[in-house]
Order: sequence, then structure tokens, then C-alpha cells
Amino acid sequence: MAPPTLGPLRTRVKMCGLTRAEDVSAAVRAGVDALGFVFVPASQRNLSLDQAAALFDLIPPFVQSVALFLDPDPNDVQAVINAVSPDLLQFHGQESGAFCRQFTRPYIKALGVDLFAGDAALHLNTVLEEHPTARGFLLDSHASGALGGTGRA
Repeated sequence: MAPPTLGPLRTRVKMCGLTRAEDVSAAVRAGVDALGFVFVPASQRNLSLDQAAALFDLIPPFVQSVALFLDPDPNDVQAVINAVSPDLLQFHGQESGAFCRQFTRPYIKALGVDLFAGDAALHLNTVLEEHPTARGFLLDSHASGALGGTGRA
């Protein structure tokens, strides 16, 4: 089976890890396309459902909300969906395509840039085959021992 082909590519800007109302407002004023909210208990940016609900209320139309997870329990993902109804789910761990699809919600899959060491085409084809329904892929730089990206390209 041939891997799926990528459609037209467009750069989008998503600010992630927001925890304060003033940060949401500043990001919106700056013109971001999407706002990311972390639901990873080990992260210092992890939000409770109540905190998330207050921040989601500040998101204007045409700015997408993204709920970020790292190898979550399916019940935790469903709880976030029920509480704040994010526009997109973002998975950062070793989640399979079947795991991501079970929520019947659009999702993006984050890929550590270290996945592209060596035979990049082989790695990318494997990911595309595993996640054919992903709405997009996010290339994420990692720092050893840290959760999430480094903020560097």
C-alpha cells in the first residue's frame, strides 16, 4: 500500500502551554491561528479542567483550540473533550493511529525531530501510514529530560 500523499502545505502558528488569561489575550492579539493547552500531569503547564474551561472561554471565533496529550489514558482525553470541546487533539507520545482515531475528533500528531535522523523518508512514510487520518503533523524539537519542545526551530 502506498503511503498517503500530503495535501497543500500551509504554515500555521500555534502557541502552546498557555496557563494564564493574559497570555491567551496576548497570543490572540498577535494573530495566532491556534492556542494549545497542555493536559499532561507531569508538565508544569498542565491544566485542570476548571482552569482550561476559564481559558477556553477567552478564545475568539476563528482561533482554534488544541488539547495536547502525552500517552494519555483514554478516559482523560474524553474528560477534556467533554469539559472544553477542543477543536483539535494533539498527541505527543507513542499513541497509535487507532488510539488517536477512537475519539472521532480531528487530531494532529507531534513528531520528535530526532525521528528524522537517518533515513527520513522511511520514518515519515511509517508515520503517514500509521496516522492516515491525522489533520497534520507537528515537528517538535526536544531537550533531553524535558517535556515538550525547546522553542527552537
